[in-house]
Amino acid sequence: MTTYPENVIARYLTAGGAHVDVYDATVTAVPGRVEIYDGAEWPTTKVSATAVCSGCGNKQIVQDTVEPLCTTGPSIAEWAVANVRRWAQDHAGTCRAMPGPRPASEYVVVPRVRHLERLHGQDLHGL
Repeated sequence: MTTYPENVIARYLTAGGAHVDVYDATVTAVPGRVEIYDGAEWPTTKVSATAVCSGCGNKQIVQDTVEPLCTTGPSIAEWAVANVRRWAQDHAGTCRAMPGPRPASEYVVVPRVRHLERLHGQDLHGL
């Protein structure tokens, strides 16, 4: 059995032999945005989930901000992960790039630009 990197919750094999990693969602409180309900503070939260291809370096980030007390339906973290999983599976089915010599976590795709930039020691999951 292959061990996934830290925070990777799913992995899809691409047609070129690379893989698309889906990272677990992060949930953080938005500073200064709270509501008081029934004597308790309820913070506004920001949710982010990411998937990255180790072949071409393409990635998908799903982010949303949730106001306090929005509790209907699946959690916002489950929603974010479901969206990046769909993208990861679709991307894996069409990507022909072969895995490169460096891990995908060292690359970031600049939106709407076709070149890759090397990250300078930044944590990809925290982007």
